[in-house]
Amino acid sequence: MEEKGEAERSESQAAQSARRADTWPLFAVHFSDANRGLVAGAFGLLMRTEDGGETWHNAADAMMDASDVHIYGLGSTESALFLVGERGLLERRPVGSPRFHPLASPYRGSWFGVAVRNESTLVYGMRGNAYLSSDGGESWQSLDTGIQTGIVAGMLLGDASPLLVSQSGVILWGEDGKSTMQRLEAPALPYTSAAIATGRDGQRRLVLGALSGLRVLTLPARPNATPSKTS
Repeated sequence: MEEKGEAERSESQAAQSARRADTWPLFAVHFSDANRGLVAGAFGLLMRTEDGGETWHNAADAMMDASDVHIYGLGSTESALFLVGERGLLERRPVGSPRFHPLASPYRGSWFGVAVRNESTLVYGMRGNAYLSSDGGESWQSLDTGIQTGIVAGMLLGDASPLLVSQSGVILWGEDGKSTMQRLEAPALPYTSAAIATGRDGQRRLVLGALSGLRVLTLPARPNATPSKTS
């Protein structure tokens, strides 16, 4: 009877997750290879696939501390997968482990995203908060953004230097290992997203999403140089 009850609960959880995925927004997606991936969204929604997205299954039971908070970001290093969200949600799942484990979050407000490169991890969120870790999230270094608006996009460039984009239009670029950030000249638009692209000419370009459309900023060689105009 106990095994039957457990099976019924599992089926109920799966059906509930499927209904949630149909109606609740998704905020993040991460694939470790062509077949295995996760999607995360509102109210603790977390689902996994093992077949490239053909079918999805509830994965919320792999989390320790999510409850009903929104999950906004997923990102992985070679050794672990990170998950961030509302109320300082910050968890890590080591490679090969079935479960996420909570980390001591340096900020109790919402994290809007996580970016990783090699073993460096960047988390960013509300009120200009951004932190870097070089030891898998065991310790964090605060970045001096100088802003109080939400950071909607963040990334670590090839040299592990952090680049942040705020919803108020401020773009910040730092140097690896330093807490200070340099502002890049760009139109002060309410940006919603950003991505890095490298052109055929080898130039790195920051593609910015805004309500009015896309803007493209050619990045200089170093943070304190002047970028090219956007298009």
